[in-house]
Amino acid sequence: MTETRPERSRCGDCAHWQRVTAHVGACRLRAPPPGENRDEVAHWAQTFHEDFCAEWRASDGTPPSMTLCKHCAYWSFRKGGLTPVDRRDQLAKWWEQAGHCQRHAPLPSDIPGHSAHWRATNREDGCFEGKPRAAQAQPPGPQK
Repeated sequence: MTETRPERSRCGDCAHWQRVTAHVGACRLRAPPPGENRDEVAHWAQTFHEDFCAEWRASDGTPPSMTLCKHCAYWSFRKGGLTPVDRRDQLAKWWEQAGHCQRHAPLPSDIPGHSAHWRATNREDGCFEGKPRAAQAQPPGPQK
């Protein structure tokens, strides 16, 4: 069976793809959806360089403007980060710089009383669904 896609429409040639190794990377197009457990860590889907999808966007070789969590209007962060209970999937230093991505609302479920929790991301994580925070207004008068 022959593929009918353009040769360049591979994940490895996509503006949304962030290389991890020579042939593996992470698709950063989407912000993480809410999960079912408190303080789940967001992990972006890994794909192979040769994979592809219908939302592929050509990369001109310059880094696209991904919004880092620390600059995103949808990111919720408290001083000191998060202090999760029984979460050993990240080091304590990571959790000190962690907040919650609240880009997506929870989806309905067929389970009564279903709860949702926003996934934890690090301030240096980011995606292409983010929205930069508005610049804070400077007070009138001389600026230092």
